[in-house]
Amino acid sequence: EGIPEKDNGDYLSLAGIFAAKGDSEKTSKYLEKVDDDVQFVKTIKSIKAQLAFKSGDYQTALKFLKESGDDSFASKYNIALAAYNAKQEREALSIIQQIIAGVNGPDRADCCRLAGNAAFALKDWKTALGWYLQLSSVDANNSIVQYNLAVASYNLNDIQNSWKYYQRAKALDPSIQNNDIEAKYKRSIGEGDVVAVSDSSEIWYNSAVDLQNGGMDSAAEKLYLKILEKDPAQSLAWNNLGAIYGARGDIDGAEQAYFKAIEKKHDIPETYANLVNLYIELEEYSKARQWIIKGIGHNPDSQVLMELKNKIVEAERNTKKATR
Repeated sequence: EGIPEKDNGDYLSLAGIFAAKGDSEKTSKYLEKVDDDVQFVKTIKSIKAQLAFKSGDYQTALKFLKESGDDSFASKYNIALAAYNAKQEREALSIIQQIIAGVNGPDRADCCRLAGNAAFALKDWKTALGWYLQLSSVDANNSIVQYNLAVASYNLNDIQNSWKYYQRAKALDPSIQNNDIEAKYKRSIGEGDVVAVSDSSEIWYNSAVDLQNGGMDSAAEKLYLKILEKDPAQSLAWNNLGAIYGARGDIDGAEQAYFKAIEKKHDIPETYANLVNLYIELEEYSKARQWIIKGIGHNPDSQVLMELKNKIVEAERNTKKATR
């Protein structure tokens, strides 16, 4: 504002700044100073739409966005967003379906979220589920996304998947609560206390495995630790924690978790295999041999461990060749 001599570009920039702040008086003041020229129409309409959106007048925002004639992805997405906020969910959904092809990354996530929310508002549960599933693939650790999947599945009468997504959501945000989903799940498994079911180590473990398989290691880790706090002898939880720590590059954590798993239960070939593979990756072949011997001793019929024994020999041979 302190520039003594301003041109049309300056006035448009200032109008845009004040529109973003919701200051209609100053926005109008600077727009009035812009020359009446067709080349500025698109920008002026966009600024007026921005001001209307900021003011919560979504119908007016939608009108100006459409009048701007801007056919960029950002403009079309904003039209869909304005339509959604103006309670014109079908239009919002239709626009997203037209513009999403070839869109990736954060823009695709935004499109899926908006389309899912629009379908949700329309109670079109099947369509909502499809969009939220797409969103989950790029935003897996979002409790609201998982919760919306649970609600959509519930309304499609798919209580098993509803419960699965509900448990994922609660693992990410323990404050989430839906009595309808819990009651319906309770009825589906027969009479009993659903709280007791949701608090059981078995349910926690199954949910944690599901989270881990879905790439949500941090949420799975929290559940495994919760299981082990209740039952430190749960060897499979220790084993899966080891896999999470190993994938994260926490070698000490992985090693200690595998040790704990073996300490609690000696006859699980998978744990020995995971530990041996860890040592092979670290090129610590003496430790790999030590643990393969112990593993085969406790699991003499394990084909996996017998094959892994040969893998140690081959890996050590290749390492020696590479260092010559």
